[in-house]
Amino acid sequence: MKAMLPNFVSGSSETLNSVHSDARALKAVADFCQHYEASHIIPSSHEMHRLWAVCSSASAAAIAAGLRGQLLPPAGGAVGGFWAPRLRALHLLEYFCWQGGSLGLEVFNLVIIKASRILHRLAEGPPLCREQAKRVLALQDLGLRPEKISL
Repeated sequence: MKAMLPNFVSGSSETLNSVHSDARALKAVADFCQHYEASHIIPSSHEMHRLWAVCSSASAAAIAAGLRGQLLPPAGGAVGGFWAPRLRALHLLEYFCWQGGSLGLEVFNLVIIKASRILHRLAEGPPLCREQAKRVLALQDLGLRPEKISL
């Protein structure tokens, strides 16, 4: 076990920066979805742009995992499912898709693949979530893939 410690400690600064960026993005996505003013449940483009700037150095897998976590129903099965954080995550997912490039589209596609059932359930859920989930699923129908988009 001692032999492994020096390799981890002496790991490249690039690897450590990547881990830090992923952790920062996970926290930023959770904060974005969970902490908002009651009068501003639907996020502004400015809010989403600020989050995009934080996430732009993270891996698509980490960002997608953070978004999937926010789309899940809350533990305890609350009546109504605390829809506001989920609505914010849906808006963010659409925003990431429209950012294009490999990162935005990869995040979008990873969430679509790994959270398809959740998205379809949300498309039948509370009215605001329903409409936004349908918008996200419609984007999937466009067949957006990172390799099909060139900027």
